[in-house]
Amino acid sequence: IRERIINGERFATLARLYSEDPGSARKGGELGMASKSIFWPAFSDAAMALKPGNISQIVETPDGFYRIEVLEKMQEIGIPTVVWLTPILPFINDTEENITAILNECVRTGVKGVIDFGMGLTLREGDREYYYAALDKYFPGMKERYIKRYGNAYELPSPNAGELTRLFKSICKDNGIMSSPDECFKYMHELPDRYKQMTIFDL
Repeated sequence: IRERIINGERFATLARLYSEDPGSARKGGELGMASKSIFWPAFSDAAMALKPGNISQIVETPDGFYRIEVLEKMQEIGIPTVVWLTPILPFINDTEENITAILNECVRTGVKGVIDFGMGLTLREGDREYYYAALDKYFPGMKERYIKRYGNAYELPSPNAGELTRLFKSICKDNGIMSSPDECFKYMHELPDRYKQMTIFDL
C-alpha cells in the first residue's frame, strides 16, 4: 500500500479501503489534532519526524495488528479458529495480491479453516444505495461501472472470481486448511465443549 501511495494513489482513498481503524478509516486516515501522548511511542515518534508531504516507513503498533494478534493468541492457547473471507470488492480489492496476503496470515497463525461464499459481495436494497454513494464519493465513475455490470443484482461476483477462487483453494489445500463452508461448519459443530465462551478481553 505504501508503494501505491508513493506511485500516486491517494492516501485517503487507500485508508478508507484498507484501514482497520473504524474511526479514522471513515475520514480517510485523518487523526485530527491530538497530543502525541495518546499514541503508541513508535507511531508518535515516526509522525513527529515526518516533514509535510512525506511518507514514513511501515510502523508496527499493537493496535494495527490486533486482529492478527488475536489469531496468534488463540493458536498459542490451543483454540482452533475459522476465518470468514469477506467482503471482496469488485474492481477494488479483488486482487491476487490481497487474497494471498490474507491467506498467508491465516497459514502463519494456524487457522483451521477459511470460509468463502464467493469472491465478491452481496447488496440488499438500502445497502446498495449506501454503497453506491460511497463509490461516488471515493471512486468517481465506479458506480456506473457497477451498474453496467451488475444492475440491481443481489450477488456481485468479482470479474476475477474464477482465478481468485482457484488461488484460494490452492493455498488452502497446500497448507492443510479447510476451504469449503460445509467442511468448516461441520468442523465447528463437532468441536468439543471444552472451550468456554470468551470475549476479546480475555485474550
